[in-house]
Amino acid sequence: MARCRNRLRSLAAEDELRSHISALAGVIGERSVGHGESLADASHYIAGELRTIAASGQGELSFEDLGAEGSNAQNVILVLPGQSSEIMVAFGLYEVVMSFAVRA
Repeated sequence: MARCRNRLRSLAAEDELRSHISALAGVIGERSVGHGESLADASHYIAGELRTIAASGQGELSFEDLGAEGSNAQNVILVLPGQSSEIMVAFGLYEVVMSFAVRA
């Protein structure tokens, strides 16, 4: 029975991951500085998902603006306190450029 529950949890996590990938890659699409509001849209989507964790008191959500003048690029940061003194860092890159040149 435990094996079946673990498989169901795994399938649910897989479906949730597919949903996030579909939103970021499909609905929001290409994300790069100078490409409309796609970076801001991706940032808002990711922050919205992480706010649930932060709102439960389990973490702290913050933003870090990134360099380029006039760009709306930013890192979305969720800090989760742990039980040990070790530090673990996990990150994802949500800037995607799909354009490329093809030489004849």
